[in-house]
Amino acid sequence: MDLVLSHQAGYRNTVATSGTALSDSTVLKENIVSNLGLVRRLTPNIVLAFDADKAGANATIRAGKIALSLGMDVKVVKMPEGVDPADLISKSGTDAWREAIKNSKHIIEFLLNKVLENSEDGSKARLDSARLAGREIKEKILPFVNALQSSIEKMYFIKKISEMSGISQSALEDDLKKIEQELKYEKEEIKEAGE
Repeated sequence: MDLVLSHQAGYRNTVATSGTALSDSTVLKENIVSNLGLVRRLTPNIVLAFDADKAGANATIRAGKIALSLGMDVKVVKMPEGVDPADLISKSGTDAWREAIKNSKHIIEFLLNKVLENSEDGSKARLDSARLAGREIKEKILPFVNALQSSIEKMYFIKKISEMSGISQSALEDDLKKIEQELKYEKEEIKEAGE
């Protein structure tokens, strides 16, 4: 229904997918172009609008990281809690859907906003809140920065994260280097296991 109502709202360049059906390579072993690989051939831009529940959040994270690694510009629509695109369109109208798409944010900015909102709400002590936000930024945001193909984009987002969180750019860059090394070893281990 999300797809059908989105098409009816005037967004004909909409596709539906199961979050678990996404592949992290452009071409699969069977020499078939993957679903995101096909989208990438049509456009380098993608706006993700999964349901506003845990499964939708997980699908957004998975699809976003894969799309970034394929060199796509990935934005995310912020959906009201417990609402999916079909609900938004049918209950609030096509203008609300248009506004939600228009206000979509780059996935790194979207995730950073969620981390910062959660740390402000969930912690009483300001220092403790900053420490927890820093840990979450390292674990949840920097892997997305690492997935970017452009060094310029990486530095742009390091600066933005620094400005929004108050964490120094040098500390973010140090942690990003650690993440790059960790992921490099993981990829090598996976490659060796597959041979």
